[in-house]
Amino acid sequence: MEAFFFYLFASLAVATALAVVFPPMRGARAPIHSAIALVACFFCVAATYAMLQAHLLAVLQVLVYAGAIMVLFIFVIMLLNLQTDETARTEVGFVKVLSGLLVLATTAGVIGFLRNDDVLLPISKQLVAQVAHPETYGSIEEIGKLMLSEYLFAFELTSILLLASIVGAVVIAKRDPRSTFMPEALKQQLYRERHGKSASGRKGGA
Repeated sequence: MEAFFFYLFASLAVATALAVVFPPMRGARAPIHSAIALVACFFCVAATYAMLQAHLLAVLQVLVYAGAIMVLFIFVIMLLNLQTDETARTEVGFVKVLSGLLVLATTAGVIGFLRNDDVLLPISKQLVAQVAHPETYGSIEEIGKLMLSEYLFAFELTSILLLASIVGAVVIAKRDPRSTFMPEALKQQLYRERHGKSASGRKGGA
């Protein structure tokens, strides 16, 4: 039964990941649908972590990715305010066909690798020999020690990348606030008023 649920959540994770790249609906709301599918994918991955006894990773997957990171993604989607003509450019083309072929080739390679017993048997024997772990394996204390000792450089580099993403979000927000947040009718009204005043000013000067 445990194997059934593991493969179930793994299959759902793959299906929702494909729904992120190929959303079921096109148009201006396609990014929102992709974001919702990504949330579902994160929850499925968290479920697989929990079934692998990696409970801390499962909790962090839900809190960090399905929580904070997805809020950031949706905020950026709302900030960019993609219109229908902009999202329509993502229709099926050469790039998507090439991507699909690469995915199929990668899947075929993985299946061929998994069917090779000469490769899997030594790996499985080695994994079985390493099943016994200490009681603190996977705990917050153990992971914290590893992050602040052996993986300190990667940990600090991640913080720098997060800072760069925050700065990028601020730059995008300050790019052109009028064209980003104003409705189209208000933009046209301001355009008419601005050009009307400039035309009347030129007539008065003449």
